[in-house]
Amino acid sequence: MYYEYYRLRGNLQGTSDVPDPQDRLSQLHIANFAVGYAPLPRIGFRAILPVARRSREQTLSTPTVQQRDELTGSGLGDISLLAQGRILPLRGIRPFDASLGVGVKLPTGGNEQQVNGVLLPLDLQPGTGATDLLLTSYGQYYGWPGWNLFAGHVWRVTGTSDRGYRFGNELQVFGGVFRQLGSIWSVTLETRYRHASADHRDFGTRVPSTGNDRVYLAPGSAIKIGARGPSLFATVLIPVYEHVEGTQLGTSLGLNLALQTRLSMSGGLTLGSRR
Repeated sequence: MYYEYYRLRGNLQGTSDVPDPQDRLSQLHIANFAVGYAPLPRIGFRAILPVARRSREQTLSTPTVQQRDELTGSGLGDISLLAQGRILPLRGIRPFDASLGVGVKLPTGGNEQQVNGVLLPLDLQPGTGATDLLLTSYGQYYGWPGWNLFAGHVWRVTGTSDRGYRFGNELQVFGGVFRQLGSIWSVTLETRYRHASADHRDFGTRVPSTGNDRVYLAPGSAIKIGARGPSLFATVLIPVYEHVEGTQLGTSLGLNLALQTRLSMSGGLTLGSRR
C-alpha cells in the first residue's frame, strides 16, 4: 500500500514566478493498493488499484463578491496491470540486476463526475477514460557493503478517451542511493525527473498551458517493523527545477508513504517488492 500527496500553488510561466490573481490551490491524494505474484524467479506480475481525490480551490473576486470556491472529484482511479522480467544477470550470482516491464492502464476510473449538474474538469476526474501503454525498467547495484545504487524509468504512452481528450505522454526517470543503517533502519537519496508532453483534444488540437518538465530531490527513510514484519517508507519530494508550457501551478510539496510486506508460499506467491 502506498500513498501519494502533491500540493501545487503559485503560478509559473516557463521557469518564472508570476502573480496568480485567483490564488489557486490544487491538491492530489492517491491511495494505491498493489499486489504482485512471482511464479518464476525471473518473471513477475503486478496489479495496482488507485483511489484518488483531486481538488482545486480558487478565489473569485469582483467589485461586489469575493469568495473562495472548491471543486473536488474522488473515487476509483485507473487500474494498472504490469508484467516484469529480469534480464540480468544471465546466470550465477552478480552484484547487480536489471529488469524490464510492460503493462496497461485500464479506463476503470470515472471521468464523468458532476457537481450541481456541471461536469467536473478532466484534471479533477479520478479516471482518464483512456487505455495507456506502460513501459518500465529497473536496475540496482549492490556490490558495496551496506549500499545500493538504483535507477529506472516509467514511460506512459497515453490513449484518447471517448470524449476525444488525450493527456500528454509522461516519462519519469529516477536514480539514487540506498543505505542500510543497522538491522531495521535505512535511508535513501533520490533524484526524480518527470516530463509530460502537451495534452490534445478533439483528436488533434493542442491544449494551451499543458506540458512540463519537473525535477525533484527526494530524501527518504524506512523502518522494518519486526524481524519478519512489514516495512514503512516515507519520502519527501522537494522541487528543484520546474519548466512549464504557458502558465501552470508550481509544486510546493510532495510526499510519498508506503507500507509493504513480502509473503513466500508454495507456488511462489509474493506480495510487495522494493518497487
